[in-house]
Amino acid sequence: MTPHPAAADQTAVEVDSLDFCYGSKQSLFNVTMKVPRNRVTAFIGPSGCGKSTLLRCINRMNDRIPEARVTGGSIRIDGVDVTSPSLDTIRLRREVGMVFQKSNPFPMSIYENVAYGLKLAGVKNPGNLEVVATYTVVEETLHLRLEAYADAATIVNLTNHAYWNLSGKPTIDSMTLEVRASAYTPVDATNIPDGRILPVEGTDFDLRKAALLGERNSAAHPDTAAGLDHNYVLDSEPGDKIAAILLDPESRHRLIVATDAPGLQVYTGEYLPQARQGIALEAQGFPNAVNTPHFPSVILRPGQSSTRSITWTVR
Repeated sequence: MTPHPAAADQTAVEVDSLDFCYGSKQSLFNVTMKVPRNRVTAFIGPSGCGKSTLLRCINRMNDRIPEARVTGGSIRIDGVDVTSPSLDTIRLRREVGMVFQKSNPFPMSIYENVAYGLKLAGVKNPGNLEVVATYTVVEETLHLRLEAYADAATIVNLTNHAYWNLSGKPTIDSMTLEVRASAYTPVDATNIPDGRILPVEGTDFDLRKAALLGERNSAAHPDTAAGLDHNYVLDSEPGDKIAAILLDPESRHRLIVATDAPGLQVYTGEYLPQARQGIALEAQGFPNAVNTPHFPSVILRPGQSSTRSITWTVR
């Protein structure tokens, strides 16, 4: 669509004698109206009267619906007839957006709905990645199993980023955290692991014995005084292993995180809208593994599967 200079009457959108049908059912009858430039125009009417249908005609979203078509009239935006078959609808939709009151999926698969915006933006698809997340609840334990398959080599490092606060207080400072890891991956000035794997013994990062989170976020522990956003190298055991235990000493509420992942990212929420309101315990592969050959690989290749198990038990 090539925008034209603003018309003398400052009309941005002009609808003239528009008729529209879904199959054999006509939904719009001889609609004529003008939408002025730089003004807010509201369409008010009962549900099903055609408001959304008219809006979808303006940016040709109705083209995605089988047998939906304009049967008469025209719509012009800055003098350009957007009902023309030769119009570039992708460019039109970039310039004329639409926000729905609630989710309004197109009549196609969930994957196609999610990928539609990327395709419109011209993002090429070098391959297909299929991810399945299965949640199971058994008594006091929530289990998440993640599975990924790809038909081209790609990076896959799946995790869960839930925030936890067992105390109900404004911050996590009154809770204790135990992480069963004898090593961690230090970070550079941009908070990216720099390739080293160092022991936690004798450092502020040692959480093998439960430590009060507020105390670790203090001047007494300069390396963690600004908070934690670090990857811990979990002690190696076959299958699922307990990675961390979060405890509220007052209520005795306890969260036990178990996983088969090699690492656990501990983030104490310094950049939440309210700092330290929750803590994230993200079972994952090591960050920056794609650039660090001696880290466990996060490359998924055709014919392989990437799986991850994470459980959260609350007591």
